Amino acid sequence: MKKVRIISAEEAALLVNDGDTISTGGFVSSACPEALSKAVEKRFLETGHPRDLTLFFAAGQGHRDGTGGDHYGHEGMIKRVIGGHWDRAASLGALALENKIEAYNLPQGVISHMYRDIAAHKIGTITHVGLYTFVDPRNGGGKLNGVTTEDIVKIVNIEGQERLLYKSFPINVVFVRGSYADEFGNCTVHHEIGPIDVTAMAQACRNSGGKVIVQVEKVVQGGTLDPKLVAIPGIYVDALVNLGTGAPEKIANVAAEEGISDKMTLTVEAGSIAGVPMGGTQFGASANAMAIPPHNVQFDFYQGGGLDVAFLGLAETAPNGDLNVSKFGTRLAGAGGFIDITQNAKKVVYCGTFTAKGLKAECVDGKLVITQEGAKKKFVQQVEHITFSGKYAVEVGQPVLYITERAVFQLRPDGVTLIEIAPGIDLQTQVLDQMEFMPKIAPDLKLMDSRIFREEKMGLADNK
Repeated sequence: MKKVRIISAEEAALLVNDGDTISTGGFVSSACPEALSKAVEKRFLETGHPRDLTLFFAAGQGHRDGTGGDHYGHEGMIKRVIGGHWDRAASLGALALENKIEAYNLPQGVISHMYRDIAAHKIGTITHVGLYTFVDPRNGGGKLNGVTTEDIVKIVNIEGQERLLYKSFPINVVFVRGSYADEFGNCTVHHEIGPIDVTAMAQACRNSGGKVIVQVEKVVQGGTLDPKLVAIPGIYVDALVNLGTGAPEKIANVAAEEGISDKMTLTVEAGSIAGVPMGGTQFGASANAMAIPPHNVQFDFYQGGGLDVAFLGLAETAPNGDLNVSKFGTRLAGAGGFIDITQNAKKVVYCGTFTAKGLKAECVDGKLVITQEGAKKKFVQQVEHITFSGKYAVEVGQPVLYITERAVFQLRPDGVTLIEIAPGIDLQTQVLDQMEFMPKIAPDLKLMDSRIFREEKMGLADNK
């Protein structure tokens, strides 16, 4: 093997040409190649180049503070964005919502798999994931605004079954972060939260004839790295930049408090299995994880139906069970891994407050008391974006629950059905009047377990 060039971040930025398709690694605020993206941004602001770029990424990157994807959020610098989760890059979202760039939102796990299919020169990624959601061409094909016209998702029929084809395209530049690299370009990621997509991204770019640039903290002598730790083989790498040194979280906390953590195995889409998922800017990592496979491998497990139950946040919900967590007026969040996970888990539980914007509630003697109602209703006549399709869930017989602080709903063939109500809550004024539609009401409507509304532990460890 020949030695790989070691260059500065500024030199790496010069390798990006006008019109290139660039893909960046990272997961929220972890494993982002910040120095590389920052250098490209600096070059554009100073020279106007590179311009008309296509940015392609799976997980959201950044913290809505100018980091991560926000480095590319400049008019003229970006022509098109294809991303899995947009919320971490507010400036990119603003460009999309203002019709200043072409913009697509595809499922995060699908993009993770697209890297492998691009590497293998396949025509695209063919999957059921996304059917009947906003990425289905019949519902917009993942397009986020009026200037986005090209169809990159197509309906195909294989053996009498509908599937979606997410079309492949070449990648010209990849920026990823590693931990150590040897002088031949072999890179580890043992200091990162996991391998995420680095191997597949590097393969996809290399096989597209592009340039793979890895930001690392240390370069060591060739032959000194454990080959089993190498996530990016040196034959994929063009240059090194050496710098030197939600709902699931709450469920994990309750499980630990109740002493039942050993009865479940929690996973996070970034790759971690077991342990306790972390929140905030550290989302994607887990404390005391037992295994951390790559991002695309985790989605293989998810898309194959490996999850027994998925707990996710609850936002806009429609009478037929459709749910929106990806776009709210001027807030472009993106689907992330939501579609991949929810369409394939054996059971889905959505958890969230009944209303939003100002809701205040407290528990008193085993009852729920609403002290201030939220100003915005979540249960609406029609969702703005179909991130989860109630129609698809009913079609495949997937059990779905919608759990709020005051009411529990179940998705049934005839729509969203109220099955439980909290003690102390008035059905008419505090549930039905706070919805834009009349739900079906189960004839055996029950009270939620009063233990939920008491300060002491529920004693779940004693449940059979």
